Amino acid sequence: MFPACPVLFFFSLFGLVLGPSGQQRHRVGTGPIRAKAQVAEQKYCSGDADLFTVSLKLDVEVSNPARETIILAPTMIPWVARVAVTVKDAELGRFLYEIIWSHYPQSPTLGDRVSIDPGKTATLRTVYGLVAKYDPAFTYPKTLSTGSSYAIVLVLKPETTQPSQKAVPRPVESVTTDPFLINVPRHPPMVDCEHPSGGRKRP
Repeated sequence: MFPACPVLFFFSLFGLVLGPSGQQRHRVGTGPIRAKAQVAEQKYCSGDADLFTVSLKLDVEVSNPARETIILAPTMIPWVARVAVTVKDAELGRFLYEIIWSHYPQSPTLGDRVSIDPGKTATLRTVYGLVAKYDPAFTYPKTLSTGSSYAIVLVLKPETTQPSQKAVPRPVESVTTDPFLINVPRHPPMVDCEHPSGGRKRP
């Protein structure tokens, strides 16, 4: 069965902080923009007897090493996740699998575009969920296993499509993070993410 936790389908948390600072193959992009993701919070949302969700709060630091200002499209969220065994595998494009989630916009209001001056950074705050299984021997496609570490690459895109504006420079509409590591412990402490006040652990 599939976990019931809603974080699997919706990416509802988004913010911005400006600062100075079989295997599938996909080469990790090496364009002028650099994006580094850091896990601000990791929890484990109970699902059913076989599956649960690894829920991540992420700070994605986007840097602009170019000589010109770049503009990010508003409300960039994770649309694609690529999972590898190691950071080296991810850098070489050797991924275990790729996930593309369907998404429904959470707000009809478009956010603001994000301007990043040369040599500056912007931090996007977002969330993402990955399905995992308690028993590594359990067969279910595109899942993490307990007791293992993984390298994750996320591709962020706008939550909604903006109408074209000729007077405004075309914004960057896709940002790919550098690989970042997550660890799924052998016995993760389960939380009821649907009812946070009544959190519970799996026996």
